[in-house]
Amino acid sequence: MKRRIRRTLTAFLCMLLIFTEEGSILVNAVEPEEEASQNENGIMNEIQDPENEEPEAVINPEDEEEPAGGNDGSVSLNEAWWGIINENEHTVKLTKYTGSENEIHVPDVISGNTVTALGDSIFNGKNITSVELSDSVKTLGSNAFKNCKQLAVIDLKNVETIGGRCFEGDVLIREVVLPETLKSVGGNIFDGCTGIKKVTLNSVQLDDLKNAFYGCTSLEDMDFSESCNMIPKSMFFYTSISSCVIPPNIKTIGDYAFKRCERLDTIDLGNVETIGSHCFEEDPLIREVILPETLQSVGSNIFNKCTGIKKVTLKSVQLQD
Repeated sequence: MKRRIRRTLTAFLCMLLIFTEEGSILVNAVEPEEEASQNENGIMNEIQDPENEEPEAVINPEDEEEPAGGNDGSVSLNEAWWGIINENEHTVKLTKYTGSENEIHVPDVISGNTVTALGDSIFNGKNITSVELSDSVKTLGSNAFKNCKQLAVIDLKNVETIGGRCFEGDVLIREVVLPETLKSVGGNIFDGCTGIKKVTLNSVQLDDLKNAFYGCTSLEDMDFSESCNMIPKSMFFYTSISSCVIPPNIKTIGDYAFKRCERLDTIDLGNVETIGSHCFEEDPLIREVILPETLQSVGSNIFNKCTGIKKVTLKSVQLQD
């Protein structure tokens, strides 16, 4: 009997053990999965946690390497120059200077292509002292030589177009010769070039210099080639010209040509036929005006606010207004 009870008890305990193990297995079958899931999530969280991530490198555009083709299509031409090549015409516009020379010699040909232009801001702010253009260069871009504080010598050779503010702030330039080839300029090309003392105009194709020498407070002398027949609009606006003797070949003076020339005290209009509007406005030191026989047309307010004028002589018989 005792043996039977012992067997029964043993069997019961075995069944209980099995049941417990199965239950444990069942429970553990769930819990380990949850733990595994938690562990997996824990791993995922560790990967996705921004605090544990390796930060992405931030590239400063200034530190980024120059792309092989440049954003404007420029390519490296040699160790000193980048440019945009026109393969159809075999020409190149230089867009970037990477050399170390302060005396710049612009070549005629690079990589088999003729150099015809210098791009915008190519030397802006650089410490260059002189520039020798090749005969092939026809265009200078806007701001091309702006704020080149050490630039003292520039020969414009055969340039046809000069972009706006091309030489602005170049205080060491002393003399400017505008060549016969010059056809077009942007605004204020020599604005603030306080060192310029003399300007020679050889171009006969310009009708508007667009405040070219605005703020050139040292400008005292002007010269015109015999082929010139006009002084372009705004040519000497706000300069230090003190004497204005118009050569006989000049027939037209453009609008604002001598406006705000606060040191201008002497004018000789030569054989001028046309004077543009506001031409001598706000020139307080002019004392006497002689309007020549040749004068046929004047714009409005040509001597407006010239508070120093004491005498006017009218010789022209062709003026009606």
